Amino acid sequence: MKPNTQKAPTAPKASKAKAPRTPHFDKLRVMKTLQAATFGEDQASAMVEAIDDAQRQLATKSDMDKMEYVLRTDMEKMETNIRSDMEKMEANIRADMGEMELRLRGEIKDLHVEVQAEFKRLYWYFPLVIGAAASLFGVFLSL
Repeated sequence: MKPNTQKAPTAPKASKAKAPRTPHFDKLRVMKTLQAATFGEDQASAMVEAIDDAQRQLATKSDMDKMEYVLRTDMEKMETNIRSDMEKMEANIRADMGEMELRLRGEIKDLHVEVQAEFKRLYWYFPLVIGAAASLFGVFLSL
């Protein structure tokens, strides 16, 4: 029985160029080695196919380099987006703080005007209160 030489389906690649895979796996040599070690032809064939399938799923240095590049690129984009978002938030906070400052200054000015008006209104009561107090004090002294 000949070993199965059909290729297992692989994940789609981003480009049409074939990525380098792990070193060539000599199925025939491994089958002969297993048969020499008292494996039957079917057992040896099954073992060779299992090893070949496992090897196809291994990541190569090239695969890892591509993944690292993609991750670094994604992280740089995220960092750029985060910095941009932070700058926008800071600008919004500065604008909000400026508006709040203007509103508070206006409210303080309004309160200042109200306090001055109230003081002017009460200013004329002080002589009356002092006069009344002095009159009452004089009445008590004359008793």
